[in-house]
Amino acid sequence: MATFTTLSAGGNTQDKTWGNEIILSYSEHRQVLGDSAVSAVSGGDDAQDKTLWLAMQVWLEANCTGFVNHTDEPNLYADVAAWRAVAGLNASGFSRYKDEALLGYGNMQNGDDRAVVNFQELQKGFDALRWTRDTITWTAKGEDSGWNGGSTAFASWADAKTDAEGDWQALGPTAYPSAESNGFFNIGPSYFANLIRSYAYAQASGLSTVVQHSAELWIRGKKRVPAAGDNYTFSAHGDDISETLEEQYTLAESGASSREQKVGDVSSRPSWCDTPDAVDTVKYLGYELDQSVGLWLLKWNGANGFSYTL
Repeated sequence: MATFTTLSAGGNTQDKTWGNEIILSYSEHRQVLGDSAVSAVSGGDDAQDKTLWLAMQVWLEANCTGFVNHTDEPNLYADVAAWRAVAGLNASGFSRYKDEALLGYGNMQNGDDRAVVNFQELQKGFDALRWTRDTITWTAKGEDSGWNGGSTAFASWADAKTDAEGDWQALGPTAYPSAESNGFFNIGPSYFANLIRSYAYAQASGLSTVVQHSAELWIRGKKRVPAAGDNYTFSAHGDDISETLEEQYTLAESGASSREQKVGDVSSRPSWCDTPDAVDTVKYLGYELDQSVGLWLLKWNGANGFSYTL
């Protein structure tokens, strides 16, 4: 990664070298979103052709909401106004100049000059687009990722737990991570105990390889039986998950087109919930994955990421 060339009033706006810095950044940003590449200008080309400069302005405003607002992670830019604010642009848009006089704001038009400020604004605009998001695909990859242990009726809670632990066994593939212990008390007295645990793989695929990125996995857990109220206590049982949507795993910078992270662990049984102490009441201790949220946060502005930054 390099720093955009610093431009100041009176600078040579015909210089193709620093013009190509902006075009390269434009091309990389396009490809990260799955668009086509854009070629640099060369000898005989007009480094300040309005068609290309206008296209970059239009693309930025049309696609900024496909990037994460890095001042409000992991949320995407809500709108063009939010992106302009982070980029340090005028709230009304790009500057329009003629003969070094400000005409107003908006996209470049016929008759406008390509002033130094126009290039500065493009630098700011691309620099504010650093991260993207991707959806999570969950899979067990055909592995015995789900485990369970359940008891029959016992007169004591201790005996029910021992029976469930002895029944601990693989059930087959399970697509989402979870971990829970629960117990039920009935007239008799009769106690029943159960253990549940699973792991799964969070995957992303089809990622751009034009530049490298680091990847963060953002996930959240929830209580499997919300209606249980105070009888359900959230516990991750040692897994990397909480009741808050947050980054739980960070994968190092890479140019790979896919990512994968295992979530959950069945190498040990969940801890036990409290003793069920009321007839027909179930006690729970655990979590399941909240499938309504979760994302991959892809950061393209690392050491081997986007070619230029401010």
